[in-house]
Amino acid sequence: TGAEAIELFKLVSESIAKHLFGTDRPAREPDLGRYARQSEAEWARVKRQELADAGGFWKDHLFGAPGDEIAYDILLEHPEYPRFLARQAELLDPRPGEHLADFGCGTGNLLLALLDSYPSGTAPQSITFLDLVPEAVARTEEKVRDWHLRGGRPLPPLRGLVADLEISRLAAIEDFLNGRLHGVEGLVDRVEGLDGATARKIVARYGKELHAILRGAPAAPQRVAELCPGLEEGEVEAILEIGRAARFLLGRTLPEDLRSGVSRARTAGDLCFRHLRFGDASPRVCLDLPDGSFDRIGSSLVLPYLYDPLATLREMHRLLRPGGTLVVSSIRPNFDPSKLYTEGAEILAREENDPSSRKLEALRHFANTVSRLIELEEDGRFRFYDGPALAALVSEAGFSRTHVFHAFGSPPTAILVRAEKEA
Repeated sequence: TGAEAIELFKLVSESIAKHLFGTDRPAREPDLGRYARQSEAEWARVKRQELADAGGFWKDHLFGAPGDEIAYDILLEHPEYPRFLARQAELLDPRPGEHLADFGCGTGNLLLALLDSYPSGTAPQSITFLDLVPEAVARTEEKVRDWHLRGGRPLPPLRGLVADLEISRLAAIEDFLNGRLHGVEGLVDRVEGLDGATARKIVARYGKELHAILRGAPAAPQRVAELCPGLEEGEVEAILEIGRAARFLLGRTLPEDLRSGVSRARTAGDLCFRHLRFGDASPRVCLDLPDGSFDRIGSSLVLPYLYDPLATLREMHRLLRPGGTLVVSSIRPNFDPSKLYTEGAEILAREENDPSSRKLEALRHFANTVSRLIELEEDGRFRFYDGPALAALVSEAGFSRTHVFHAFGSPPTAILVRAEKEA
């Protein structure tokens, strides 16, 4: 559905038509609304893939199989990746004496690019780096300390935090309770398991009592079915689960909300959810960091992999000081990972002093992981953003002076967005 893919297929269609019929026949633009409705209807018939162990998945993505010493860092062998990192550092433009943060630090490559951009003898006031994978936080700190020892640069205070950058799967429910969403449809794409078809049925029958149920008022399934005829059994249960999540946030959890054997709900994992997925989110929907902690926040290729990136961007907005700068990036929709793989394999083959077997195996593992990400994107678990979509998301989170850039190869495979928090 990406604009570039559509233009490519139009060109192919027109070329085939000219070959077959000997005349120029312009290709028509597809009806993307109709496509979206059809796709939604098809997905409603099947079970989507789930990422049950997100920490394990990302550890495997970053560090590969046991004994693999290269893993994700195989990308550093391709000249476009260091250039991509340097471009993000250039846009972030960190200054000496500022507080710097890397959200989703991975193996520390963006942070090193940022540190390399500092003039000799200078450094940030402090460095904070966060990731869901503990080994990633440890690897990043190790690389920063090596950077300090190699170049004799000042080493500022380091703070590595193991944190889920999803922030909280309950953030969308809190936004709904606080009136920050434009109705129930605002929960779609932010609450995993709630689809657009169900939301439209709710909107069509929306009223005072249904509104109260969604906001935590107890109700029987029969009553929900009476209020909203046409709902299937699973959709009725999804409505009741939204209310259950609301009660949890409001501190009004009922005994029947709890899973068997649980006496007290500490996280969403202690509650009964069959259709909606909130993970182990706690009632605290923000990171344990004070407002205005940072002058610059970078986040490289992280947002597409979060189910609710808007909540994460709003948290970044809270943590930036007025006048602070944000740089985020995303792989573009419809990108072809095979080009990076084949180019990487050719680069490794040209290395004269290394048989490259370990590196080639690491490259294969990375390519396989990217293929899995594309499958999960098809399932709606991940989203790769084009420029306008990513810029709109950043603006919705409260940022201003938003600018879009392209990078990472030719044609570019990544979108970069630079934005600021109003002073």
